[in-house]
Amino acid sequence: MNKIVACLRTFLTVFTIMFMATSVVHAKDHKSTGGVWVNELGSELYIGAVAPNGLWKGVYINKASGTGCQNSPFSVSGYTNGTAIGFTVNWSNAALNCQSITSWTGNYSGSTSIVTDWNLSVNNSTTILKGSDTFTYQAMKTQSLLKK
Repeated sequence: MNKIVACLRTFLTVFTIMFMATSVVHAKDHKSTGGVWVNELGSELYIGAVAPNGLWKGVYINKASGTGCQNSPFSVSGYTNGTAIGFTVNWSNAALNCQSITSWTGNYSGSTSIVTDWNLSVNNSTTILKGSDTFTYQAMKTQSLLKK
């Protein structure tokens, strides 16, 4: 029963983010309105509406091959400040717990790209993995999600 409730909560979170994305399908300034972003490995970042103080919440779906916690929605929260952006995913939800946290920081590059560096910290480890991602705004993906 707890798994059903947890899965329902996850579904409602994803649905809420997709619903919030309806306001950004035709937006020109994605820095202040959110939207759907996909990185070079296919992972998806759904940014909800951005509050006046820059705070936003959303969903991240990892699709990077060879990594854990794939194809499951995880809560993400972050801030934007002008062209600067930072966000964090705790890789734990109702279905999976990968015992790790990733944070990205970077900048919007124009209106259709976010260039970031990330740090991944794993529970009970002193190693911090590092890398970079470039996210590209996906207006068509936002529209197709809304039709489902």
